[in-house]
Amino acid sequence: MNRFRSSRSEERGIALLSALALLFLFSLLGVAYVGYMATLADQARYEARVVQTRAMARGGVLTAIREIETRIAQRNLNELPTAYETVLPVYRKDAAAPNGVAAAENRRATTAIAISDESGKVNLNYAPAPVLARILRTNPGVAGKIRGSVQAAGRRFISLDELVSRGFIAPSAASAINENLLTVYSVADPADPSASLNLNAAPVPVLAAALALTPKAARAAAAQRPFASAAALTAAVGKGPETFNYRAPAGRPGALAPELCFESRCFRIESRASIANLGRDGEEHRATQSRIEAVVVFGHGEPRITFWSERRGADGTGGSQTVKEEQDPIVE
Repeated sequence: MNRFRSSRSEERGIALLSALALLFLFSLLGVAYVGYMATLADQARYEARVVQTRAMARGGVLTAIREIETRIAQRNLNELPTAYETVLPVYRKDAAAPNGVAAAENRRATTAIAISDESGKVNLNYAPAPVLARILRTNPGVAGKIRGSVQAAGRRFISLDELVSRGFIAPSAASAINENLLTVYSVADPADPSASLNLNAAPVPVLAAALALTPKAARAAAAQRPFASAAALTAAVGKGPETFNYRAPAGRPGALAPELCFESRCFRIESRASIANLGRDGEEHRATQSRIEAVVVFGHGEPRITFWSERRGADGTGGSQTVKEEQDPIVE
C-alpha cells in the first residue's frame, strides 16, 4: 500500500514539473511573440516614415524646379537662393481632437534644399578635343579618341568613371582630374547641345579651355564678367570667336559657337528630408531621412531631368543661404 502511494506521489510530482515546464515554455513564447509584434510595429512605423520622407524629398525637388523656372522667366537668377530649409508641421491622430488630429510636439519634419549651377561645367560628351585635353590634363591624341568615341560610335558617357572603365585614362591620371569642372548631364537633347556652357558661370580653368586663353588671360576675362553678348566677350578677351576652342559651324565667321551662352540653364538640386523624434533637450533622435539628387535642364520647353538619384540615411543640409517657410503638414 505504501509502495502504491509513493508511486502516485512521484507521478504527481512529475506531472507538476511538466506543467511548470510547459507554463514556462508558453511564457517564453508569449514574450517572444510580444517582442516580435513590437518589432513589426516599429518596422511598419519606420517604413511609413521612409515613404513620408521620400515624398518630402521629391516635393523639395519639384519646389526647387518651380523656383528656378520662375527666376528664369523673371530673368533674375542672381536672386536664386543656393539653399533653403522648409519646416513642415507634424500631427498625430487623436480621436479627442476637434479634427481628429493634434500637433505632435515631439516630432520634427524638415526638407533642406541645395541648388548649384551645373551650366559652368564642360560636358564630356560634347566638348571639342582641345577643351578635353586641357580639362582632363591629357594629350591631344587621347582627347581626340575620347571625342571620336562619342561622335563616331555614338557611345555617350553616362559618368566620369567611364573614362577609366573604357580605357581612355589610367586610374592614377583620373585622380588628378578636377571633377567639378566636368559634367555629362547639361544636355537634355543629344541632337541639340546648344546653350550648354554658360561662360558667366564657368570657373577660370573652364573659361581658359573653352576660349583658348592662358590662365592669366582667363582670370582677367573673368574679372570683367558678366558678359551680355559676343561683342562684350570679344572685347574682354581681346580676340574673336574664330580663335576659341568652341567654334561656330563653317560659314558663320565671327559667330559664337552654339554651345556657348551667357545664362545658366542647368542646375543640380539636392533635397534632404528628415522626420525625427525630439528629446526633452530639443535634440533630434531616431531620425528617418531620405536624400534625392537631381540635375535638371531648362530652356527647351518643359524642364528635363537628366539625372536622378535616391538614397536613405543621408544627413546634413549644406548651403549658406537659409530661408524657412511652412508647407502642408505631415500626419502620422
